[in-house]
Amino acid sequence: MKQIIAAFLMVMIISPVLKAAESGGAVGYTGYRIQLMPMMAPYMTANGLRYEVLTVRLRLPEPEARILTGSTDAERPGCWMIPIIHEKILMYLNEANLTQADLRGQGREDLRKNLFDAVIRASDRSLYVDLDIVDGNSEPIEMSNDPRSTALTKQCR
Repeated sequence: MKQIIAAFLMVMIISPVLKAAESGGAVGYTGYRIQLMPMMAPYMTANGLRYEVLTVRLRLPEPEARILTGSTDAERPGCWMIPIIHEKILMYLNEANLTQADLRGQGREDLRKNLFDAVIRASDRSLYVDLDIVDGNSEPIEMSNDPRSTALTKQCR
């Protein structure tokens, strides 16, 4: 009986991973997204202080991952944390003393990692799995291509 239960649990754990591999998706990075309101990031140049608009998207865990970890609903607490997360990101940007290099190329990737670390410090690792800094070439979140993310973005602001 124990072997049957163990085999059942293994199938339950492995099947979402196999399904994601078959579809070409990465495990843990296919959940819904919440786009925060655009914010002004101050950075220093030789001519003084300038600002660049940053738009951030937070990615929630995918439903299968939430079931495996025992958290059946990450959307609601993730949504409730958005005003606090937005404030923490603004505080980080204000204190980071960014330069123009921090907003381009590898500096932008480092900024993304640092912003995600600030998000995790302000909330919990189980609420969000990734953070994206949106640029002009990014696919917009629209009702036609991602209705749940569109609804969450509107509700959580």
